[in-house]
Amino acid sequence: MDQLAVQHTQPLTQPSQDIHESIFSILFEQDEVTWQALLMDLVRSEQMDPWDIDISMLAQKYIETIKELKKTDLRISGKVLLAAAILLRVKAHHLLVDDIAQFDNLLNDRDEQTLYEEDGAPITFNKDLYKSLHLIPRTPQPRKRKVTIYDLIEALKIALDIQEKRKLRLPKLLQLELPARKYDLTELMTQVYLRLLKLHRKDKERKVYFTDIVPEQTKFGKIYTFIPLLHLTNQRKLDLDQQEHLGPIEIKVIKEHIDKEIMKEAEEY
Repeated sequence: MDQLAVQHTQPLTQPSQDIHESIFSILFEQDEVTWQALLMDLVRSEQMDPWDIDISMLAQKYIETIKELKKTDLRISGKVLLAAAILLRVKAHHLLVDDIAQFDNLLNDRDEQTLYEEDGAPITFNKDLYKSLHLIPRTPQPRKRKVTIYDLIEALKIALDIQEKRKLRLPKLLQLELPARKYDLTELMTQVYLRLLKLHRKDKERKVYFTDIVPEQTKFGKIYTFIPLLHLTNQRKLDLDQQEHLGPIEIKVIKEHIDKEIMKEAEEY
């Protein structure tokens, strides 16, 4: 679509009688207002050459026609409006790329006579001075080709199809599985502390290790024993001691902070 050429047009006035005739012909001859029908009818009503259309004028007339349709409270499909937006984008692109570039070239283009004469001074030629200079060939400007109404409609079809495929990508929701069993941390702390006090009551001189109070040698058995131990350590009810990395963890009950109620329960057990 970027290859579509824009021709210079004169400022457009208010919607002409041709626009109203186009609207009436579309309404009475067709069941639905489509962007293809609007474009084809505008080419006919404006007496454009279908093999060499003026995109700038066609885009302007297309917008004016849509405005007139809205005044009559007619429903306009989204594709008709989207086609208008694409036409305006094409028109703006070529106005910036082609017309402004040509305007700059016109301003910066020096007269051929000026290249050889300045202030009427005689031309002197120093071969040694210009020996190191290299003549850079001028970059040829891309040749503009004629744009037919059929090329425009086909390009708009492709652009509209791409716009329809651009759907909003919502982030996928994470499928989190809730644990099958729920655990009360306070209850776990009480159970672990109770097992420690039972061992401490039987033999106060015995060293108690982490493996001694784990109810089952499984991953969850170790986790649900170690986490309560950390909280009990934070409450200063016991100390954890590990002499080497990945070595056995010794558990020491702090006698000054023994929970009397739990100790009584351990004695009754």
